[in-house]
Amino acid sequence: VMDADGANVRQLTRSHGIKAYAYRCGARGRVFFDSRDALVLLNARKKEEVYLAAKGVQYHSPRCSSDGRYLAVTAWDKIHKTGYIEVYALANKRRLARWEGEQASWMRNSHRLIYRLLVNHGNSTHVDIYSRNLDGHSAPEKLFSQEIAEQVYDIDDPHFIGTDPRQFVFRVYDEHEYFYYLGEVGKNLVLTRDKAALVHHNVYSGEVGDPREQGQLNIAPNGKYA
Repeated sequence: VMDADGANVRQLTRSHGIKAYAYRCGARGRVFFDSRDALVLLNARKKEEVYLAAKGVQYHSPRCSSDGRYLAVTAWDKIHKTGYIEVYALANKRRLARWEGEQASWMRNSHRLIYRLLVNHGNSTHVDIYSRNLDGHSAPEKLFSQEIAEQVYDIDDPHFIGTDPRQFVFRVYDEHEYFYYLGEVGKNLVLTRDKAALVHHNVYSGEVGDPREQGQLNIAPNGKYA
């Protein structure tokens, strides 16, 4: 961990083994990370504990609701090559919901999730982006759909960027092999709404030098920074 300006760096873990994709559950001060297919928790006492582990399952993309009540995680079934969204109550680790999909992320100050779903239609493959409200158990709402074809290889990592389900951002891997985010965060990104056509904008192009691939997006709890 470190301060926002990069100062005061502290090492939290001392155990051996590879750790990847650390994510802080801000409301509870806990840190989750991947380690050998298990989802591991660095708890408030700075002790490492296995939070989720199952044979043949790889857990990734943990995300906490902004009030700290729920954890959403992707459980990738390595045998059947299928991803599932699993939602747990952080207070007692009880699983509350499970459905097919990947890479869920919460809307700020809400129990609504956005996630992606890979769908095969005969000779074509689509990536659909859905929203689902955990409260009330309402049906999922499809926000966007894009065929994975020669010009677009993948769409992933969807996020809400405000309090309107129609405002969201995701990453595109296109034929130029660069990652692009689409959405409206400041002036760098382009809004997609109502199944509008993809408009690519490379955040790293122009004055800052050569285009570069963009990694996973994380938005600050107050919604001001990404």
